[in-house]
Amino acid sequence: MPGGRMYIVNSPDYISTIQKVPRVLSFWFIEASLTKNLGGISKHANDILMENARGDKGNNSLVVDGMKATHAAMAGDHLNHLTLNAIQRARHEVSAYKTGQEVELWDWVQHVFSLAVSSSVYGPQNPYEDERLERGLSYVHQCNMNTGLC
Repeated sequence: MPGGRMYIVNSPDYISTIQKVPRVLSFWFIEASLTKNLGGISKHANDILMENARGDKGNNSLVVDGMKATHAAMAGDHLNHLTLNAIQRARHEVSAYKTGQEVELWDWVQHVFSLAVSSSVYGPQNPYEDERLERGLSYVHQCNMNTGLC
């Protein structure tokens, strides 16, 4: 978090105290803050996403409700379905590789897995099919995730 503080809690004695004030130490706010860079969304869309990201204005928050829905959707059979779709897309990308074709191995593997995972989540509307956005995702991944700065 640029300009913010980060605390690492390594004592079980403090965990219950911290859990009693979830709006003060909120992962949801951090998640919402990084979404603009990760998803390439507009400033207006980011403003909507950030609205009540800490939950200060009651229980309704697009980011919190969205993340809770995502977590629920990624359990059990849903997760199995996502995993199968990712494997099928990875197989498709690997099959497109031509024997003897020279590739930068790390870049190629990262490309295959980026497309496999993102297409399993987004389906045919996958925004990361756009090579520019996919490379942007890789660039953000290389950034220091503790600060969100590159």
